[in-house]
Amino acid sequence: MRFLTVSGMFLLGLSLTACQSKQRKARRALAAREISLTVDAFLQSAREGQLENLSLFLQAGVSANAVAADGDTAFNAAVAARKKDAADFLLRHGAGINHQNSAGRTPLLMTVADGDIEWTRYLLDAGADPNLAGHENRLPLTVTNSVPLLNILLNAGARPDERGIQGQPPLVWAVATRNHAMVGGLLDAGADVDTPANTPAGNSFVLDTVGDPTLEFYLKKDDGVTPLMVAAGLGDLALVQTLLARGAKKFRRTTRSETTAIYIACVNRHTAVIQTLLGKMPGAQKFSLGVSLKKQRLTVTRDGKVWLLVPISSGAQGFETPRGEFVVTNKHEEWRSNLYNNAPMPFFMRLNCGAVGLHAGELPGYPASHGCIRLPPSAAEKIFQNVDIGTVVTIGD
Repeated sequence: MRFLTVSGMFLLGLSLTACQSKQRKARRALAAREISLTVDAFLQSAREGQLENLSLFLQAGVSANAVAADGDTAFNAAVAARKKDAADFLLRHGAGINHQNSAGRTPLLMTVADGDIEWTRYLLDAGADPNLAGHENRLPLTVTNSVPLLNILLNAGARPDERGIQGQPPLVWAVATRNHAMVGGLLDAGADVDTPANTPAGNSFVLDTVGDPTLEFYLKKDDGVTPLMVAAGLGDLALVQTLLARGAKKFRRTTRSETTAIYIACVNRHTAVIQTLLGKMPGAQKFSLGVSLKKQRLTVTRDGKVWLLVPISSGAQGFETPRGEFVVTNKHEEWRSNLYNNAPMPFFMRLNCGAVGLHAGELPGYPASHGCIRLPPSAAEKIFQNVDIGTVVTIGD
């Protein structure tokens, strides 16, 4: 045993000597090529695809995972320069495929952000993690605008509901950026159509990506904001229709203020979206109503022809009736004001889920209401019985 131990030590010594000799030779070879033995020089060889130099660096004792000052490794550099032979070589020698540089970018995030299908496939086939987040929790699924790349990532195991940037699910990001094809791809992959946004959401998402004051309030002050609510707030009819067709719950409410997608669409006056959420086909209504505040008159058209002309009384000074395009969202044959002393408001037709509507009331011949549009009782009843929810009401001078 003593002889074997001594022999083993002797062989180990020979091995170390040989290793040291090999290391010295590699260092001399690099010096002869006027290449400094630094990590930066190692990365430069990777960028240039210099396999002989890379081999010499490894023999000289440089780790395949050596990190430069900017946080990059030789493998990251090879991928950035699209040097496949160098990337293959480094992987064979133990380079990490999921290393994050100081900017928080992995090689996979880099190729996905660049829209590079070939290199994304290469990295995934080599073992890159499709669910590994980078800086600000950016996931590959949330940095691509390419549907082919989206499908490649999903097929490689990317989770469609994995929360990415600022904790937002990919579907919420796809809706916020109005990427219709990606929304479809994520839903095809099994993403939850009602997955809520992460709240309170940060400014880079709320202001830079969504960019809508109404949604800003709910994304910062509320919980349970769904993709349908975001699409409704943005007024993207096609996205609203897609989400509804995939089973989105249109009457789901936020946690705190208990608002709905249709209310958000009403606040932002997205007429076609409001009609769709009411179950009506935009532009298919038989009737339309036009209010002239200057003339104090309502014109009701049916199939494009004048059906009824009636006098009105709109909002008095300080309670002016809002101008714009609205939709009849509710009808109540018997209604009383919950704002003004329980005042009766027969045949009430609410506009845009708000406080203003049309109803029977007194007509003194001038604007006298608290904002609603008063109608003669007989006309109010006739309009109420014929005009359907979803009808457009235009209020102007």
